[in-house]
Amino acid sequence: MPQQSYSTTVTEIDLTTADGTMNCQVITPERDGTLRAVIVYMPASGIRSELVGIAERIASAGHVVVLPNSFYRLARHVDIDARTVGGVGYCMGGRLAMASAGAYPDRFAAAASLYGAGIVTDEYDSPHLRLGEVAGELYFGLAENDIYVSEEETAALKAHLPSIDVRHAVETYPGTEHGFVFPERYCFSPEGAELHYQRLADLFARTLG
Repeated sequence: MPQQSYSTTVTEIDLTTADGTMNCQVITPERDGTLRAVIVYMPASGIRSELVGIAERIASAGHVVVLPNSFYRLARHVDIDARTVGGVGYCMGGRLAMASAGAYPDRFAAAASLYGAGIVTDEYDSPHLRLGEVAGELYFGLAENDIYVSEEETAALKAHLPSIDVRHAVETYPGTEHGFVFPERYCFSPEGAELHYQRLADLFARTLG
């Protein structure tokens, strides 16, 4: 059954933190009633227009989306041409999403990572070590050909997840490369991007209501 799509409005707000002012993009659907929130964690290329577009698409399912500037301590606006950075995609953001879900398990009903790198490391603070504390649902979307996420890391993640009592899903997107969701990149996969939007819509419909 097709899901309803809402028009959205984008505004910018400032949040006061212990380290200064964090600017955030807030995307609100034109929908009545109580709205559940989704945080979109930016990649290393910053909050570019294509990322705002992705956040708008997620919000159009009926959720208010907050897109924080993770680099706010350095600069208010970071816009790096991803075509010359390399395929970072949700990479850094995937790690941040899982680290946040593990650090604040009672605040996240769901967390999703698209080709997230660094989720499983040998460090003491590796995000995967706290995933067992998550009360919500986890989703991992993997690129089939990913030069930034090693086969060893993927194998370690797949081996770890069955050992924790958390609902989760791991899916590999056929024929894709790291960064395939972003439309301005050489590796953009329209089919993969559309499938990822559907997976996110289903995930948040189940967990956020």
